[in-house]
Amino acid sequence: MKKLNLIEKELTEMIQKRDRDIEEYKERIEQVKNQIDQANKKIEEARVNVDIELNKEGQTELWEAKHTLELYQKNLDELQNKPLISKEEYSSYSKKIKSLATEEDKELELSLTDALKELKKVANQSLANNKKAQELIDVLTVDICKVNEMKHPYNLTSNGSVDLSKSRYNFNHEIIGAYSQIENLPLVKRLDI
Repeated sequence: MKKLNLIEKELTEMIQKRDRDIEEYKERIEQVKNQIDQANKKIEEARVNVDIELNKEGQTELWEAKHTLELYQKNLDELQNKPLISKEEYSSYSKKIKSLATEEDKELELSLTDALKELKKVANQSLANNKKAQELIDVLTVDICKVNEMKHPYNLTSNGSVDLSKSRYNFNHEIIGAYSQIENLPLVKRLDI
């Protein structure tokens, strides 16, 4: 994840720089709009006072401010709408992200190997334990107590109904089931557990 986090940092920095630049252009545009208002006021004042020099000064300021506004607006539009990187850089970043993610996934898969082997080992031990318990119940029931038929007195309850729970062991399926649910997954097969 460290390598992917570095790319994330680079991409975030690009976005943050663009956002700062956008804010800067918005501020500049507001300043230029104020300059346009001031220039229009000068022109109006010059018209009222018939002041040619003031009118000339106002017209010059207005012309400069309008062209500056146009330039800032174009730059702002580009920042808001154009890609921050070239097609080649995009392709490079995309390949790099995919490659690093695949590489890190492979490392994670390898770290799973020991855990999956341990789960398989525990599941096998649980299966052996369950089989052993049933074998011992069978020895106890058949060999020791000679319970070989359903209606044997040891299988009857106080009201006379048949209860075979003492002669059967209910396997603990949770551990075995946990492994059996994942043993056929492509990842487990690929890791050759």
